[in-house]
Amino acid sequence: TYHKKATLDQRRGFDPPESLVTPARPETHEAISTVQCMARARRLEQGARLVLALSLLLLPSSVIGTCEGGACAGDHAAATAAGLLGSSAQSGLGACQPKKYPTSGSLMPITLDTQILDLVWVNSTEGGQPHVYAVTQDSGGFLGGPLWRSEEPGRAEAWRDITPMLTDLVPGKVSPYFGITNVLVSPALGQHILLQGRAHFHFTSRDGGKTFKAIGTPGNTTGFDQEILFHPKQPEWILAKTRRPSCSWYMRSSACGYDLYLTQDFGTSWRNLTEAASGRVSSFRDFDWGVSMPMYAGKPTPDEAIFATVFAGDAGAKGLYPGWDKDLHYVVSLDFFVSPVARMVPCGNLFEVVASKVFLAVPSDCPLGADGKARSVPSRSVAGRTVTLYVSDWDGDDFTEVCLPSNLEDDGYNMVETHDSAAAFVLADHAEPGSRGPTSDSPTSDAYAPAYNASMHTLSLRNVFRRDFLADFMRVEGLPGMFIANRVDPLTVATGAVADYGAYLQTVATRNGGADWSRLPLPTSFRYAQCDACPAGALHDRCSLHLHGPTSWASPAGPRP
Repeated sequence: TYHKKATLDQRRGFDPPESLVTPARPETHEAISTVQCMARARRLEQGARLVLALSLLLLPSSVIGTCEGGACAGDHAAATAAGLLGSSAQSGLGACQPKKYPTSGSLMPITLDTQILDLVWVNSTEGGQPHVYAVTQDSGGFLGGPLWRSEEPGRAEAWRDITPMLTDLVPGKVSPYFGITNVLVSPALGQHILLQGRAHFHFTSRDGGKTFKAIGTPGNTTGFDQEILFHPKQPEWILAKTRRPSCSWYMRSSACGYDLYLTQDFGTSWRNLTEAASGRVSSFRDFDWGVSMPMYAGKPTPDEAIFATVFAGDAGAKGLYPGWDKDLHYVVSLDFFVSPVARMVPCGNLFEVVASKVFLAVPSDCPLGADGKARSVPSRSVAGRTVTLYVSDWDGDDFTEVCLPSNLEDDGYNMVETHDSAAAFVLADHAEPGSRGPTSDSPTSDAYAPAYNASMHTLSLRNVFRRDFLADFMRVEGLPGMFIANRVDPLTVATGAVADYGAYLQTVATRNGGADWSRLPLPTSFRYAQCDACPAGALHDRCSLHLHGPTSWASPAGPRP
């Protein structure tokens, strides 16, 4: 059920303790176009690097959910007519066999003592008991509460809190900030599991979670502030980006920055790659394993390859979140930064590897192009604010500018991978003419569907609701070509600004890769009467089902139930 949804937006940086407080729930807004009810809350992923959504779709018995092997010819024709030639609706037409889903049975709610933020399924192909972990909030509303586990996947009476067992593994068994913020499973070997603690210890297992041992965090930094990434092929290799202790005192201090640590023995020892660079790198900002791309510069990518964005030399003395910065560069190292980097793209600030492509965000006022040659700066670009998107189609080495059918500057991007993993939707947060400040005036993004190559896109859906670095645009698993989004009611956009855009949202869905979008029909009955906000006597076509997305789950006003 997990899918890749990536963010290229400097606003994704945040100070976790303050931003994860959950205040009182706001009053429910009643809008004639929405029926507001939410299935569950979802964690805000630490560092906001990847936002993942789990959607449940209930289909009537008369509805065919999808096709075996891809989308149907009718969906393909609609996608083609809309110009979405490279969408997932195009693939797999030769094996289009209608598939029906079960319509009987029931889903029972599971209630734990603490609020659930994330569920992680572990089902190793190397053997071991399948089980589920539930990551929760602590009693103060922060990420990193007790960790729950069920070994009979999900059965209500099978859940148990394993936090006391983990506490016993910590030397001294005393940790005032003890809690688990994330559960990571090695993609190379499912028996390798890492539980990310929020204090100074993580927990590792080599036997699929049967036993764990405590390991010290890299650099003895707090686990809450870390981004951790398993190697796709080497189960013992892990990268961890850590915040320096000086940042706890003043985030704009010249000594404040990020280090990147490497372990090749599953956390027994850690190597600081900032120090390994011998002064060539002063701070890291973004990172990924290079083998996420099968080829680099025309050759098979070595396991040691790392893609990153870094401040070089003394350029990193700018504090924790400098915004879009011309001194931040995209680099490729093939030997853990021991030697000078193999590739550099000037001003490459943030990147994501999605659909076997590297998307790279570069400040629009960068005086150099991706090839390192001088270029003219667009006259309308706003220094430190607007950004241009580049993409490397196949090797992470050669980049071309992404072409969006819009004459607006961009503040940031989200990418959502298509079902066939061949391309990605780009959600652009446009900077409207005349807007001021670090963000655009309108809290919306426009969604662009991919064509034949990653650099060409077609407008698919306008006014997708966003809040800061999150956008309400999700891929539905198991249904090729189906996406769900929340958009601001077009009538609301046309008639002027409102105090709360969230009260004027419409949930829409596409079943053909973004060619057509339609509202969700109103349910015929409600388990909870308060979920029916449709006024009595209103015409049926004036009301539709509204699903709360990531902007609600991570709302500053607190997640809805």
